[in-house]
Amino acid sequence: MMMRDNLYNICVPPDRKGKAPADFYRNAIQNGYARPPVDRASIKTERRARFALYKVVDHMIRNCPGFTFFDVGAFVGDVSLRFANYCRAEQASCSFECFDPTLAGDLVPFNIELNGLENYINHHSLAVSHIDGPISFEQRLGHSDSGSSALSGGTKNTLVRSVRLSTVLQDIAPPAAFIKIDTENLENVIIEDCNSFIADAPNALCVEVNASSGPLFDTLAELTKTHALWDIGYVPRPFRARAVRDMPSLLQNVRGLPYGYTDILAISRKMPNFEEIEADLNLVEEEPVGYSLVY
Repeated sequence: MMMRDNLYNICVPPDRKGKAPADFYRNAIQNGYARPPVDRASIKTERRARFALYKVVDHMIRNCPGFTFFDVGAFVGDVSLRFANYCRAEQASCSFECFDPTLAGDLVPFNIELNGLENYINHHSLAVSHIDGPISFEQRLGHSDSGSSALSGGTKNTLVRSVRLSTVLQDIAPPAAFIKIDTENLENVIIEDCNSFIADAPNALCVEVNASSGPLFDTLAELTKTHALWDIGYVPRPFRARAVRDMPSLLQNVRGLPYGYTDILAISRKMPNFEEIEADLNLVEEEPVGYSLVY
């Protein structure tokens, strides 16, 4: 079934299609796990936009030890895998919590194990929404890359268990957090649910925004009172870090992008040494948009 799913077409590169995990294990045993594309020595001077989020993670490793990375709408876990691998290489004290109730999310535990990241990443087969309990959900056969809550306009064809992010934050009580949210138009509900943490704690947010996300633009405008915002293109491979000055200009930019969406990075001004990461991101050089669209 997987090989006939859009998930397989998106996530598995041509040179890996049809190959067994045994090949991957054999290479890992012989050569060790793949190193991240940057390290502590190179990230500070790296100016290519593709490494913008590595800069944020590295800043939090150095300034917010013990922070938690919340991957809400984790898909196959690709975002957490990249940055947990960086944290492992830097021997950092942090943890990653992945939330995804879909068929794509079912692959996260296997991807964690294949990459030897069990000590860093935890997977939760849960949606994140406005309630602690079951919610209506849409999953489409052959399109396991795009499951969504019925609250965001999907067709109700199944039920999944859900948790509020505010509940998770209360249970874990992280000293600081990087929160990535990609939930097919449920982002605004989730942000509003944990407003107090976002306002009070050192944190970074990464949120998907599309041209029809009306209420989310209002929330982002309110967020500028406590956070600095950058339009970074597409996670996990950003192609720019363009400072957001106002919402009308952002909306115009989003409408001009392929597929009519972008990801917004927001960093709290309560982040320790905020001026350092702000200056670093403002030096990032934009790359062709096509870079981000190659998975």
